[in-house]
Amino acid sequence: MNSKGQITIFVIVGILLAVGIVFLFSFDRTPSVIRGQDLDNPESYIDNCIKEQAEKEIINLMAHGGFPDSTDTVLYKGIAIPYLCKNINYYQPCIVQYPRYVTEIKNEFIRNFEDDVEQCFASLEQELTDRNYIIDAGPITLSANIKPKITHINVERDFTLTKGDSIKSYTKFDFFINTRLYELALIVQEIVSQEAQMCDFETDEFMKLYPAFDISKDVLEDSTNIYTVKHKSTEKKMTFATRGCARPPGIE
Repeated sequence: MNSKGQITIFVIVGILLAVGIVFLFSFDRTPSVIRGQDLDNPESYIDNCIKEQAEKEIINLMAHGGFPDSTDTVLYKGIAIPYLCKNINYYQPCIVQYPRYVTEIKNEFIRNFEDDVEQCFASLEQELTDRNYIIDAGPITLSANIKPKITHINVERDFTLTKGDSIKSYTKFDFFINTRLYELALIVQEIVSQEAQMCDFETDEFMKLYPAFDISKDVLEDSTNIYTVKHKSTEKKMTFATRGCARPPGIE
């Protein structure tokens, strides 16, 4: 009897599981809102596209010390890391490569991001054209400002949509990306400054003053320092290289 009872229970459980699975997959699990659907609101479409691409670009910037296209780099864990402070000679302090670091990162971001903005608008225009909209669009002007906790992106463009008697016009698009790029850049700038002045940077002492950040340093055989600065709560990080006050091999 006990054996028959157990078999009955297993059969019932199996039936319930089968019904549950059918019930689960009987619903359309496609997200209710995806980019490209809300074409009656071009601002929403562009907002989604630009924010998504901007976040990718910022991550790429931070992984390469702010300069993914730099030609003066060192290969570290398969990634080309740029030198932000460097001297190829021995014993001499490194020379800062980007004296206006935060401003130069902003300019680098704008330069690399221009194509993404163009593609976002091109994608929107194609979908609107397919829906019989008439589009009158002017040139794109892109600007950005790196601030505490955010990156502000401004796109100016005369953009008019006409369909039947309906006319919509836009001239300016603003976007705010949550990021720690500004805070990380300031710490990187301080590390580079101290390396240039004192040939070293005391990571432990600095982290005592700024416990929200974690700083690690890996010294390579040629005296190159690989720094990684991470914002603990968001886990966003920047990696860069320095080389200065190096000693010839075999000399301690």
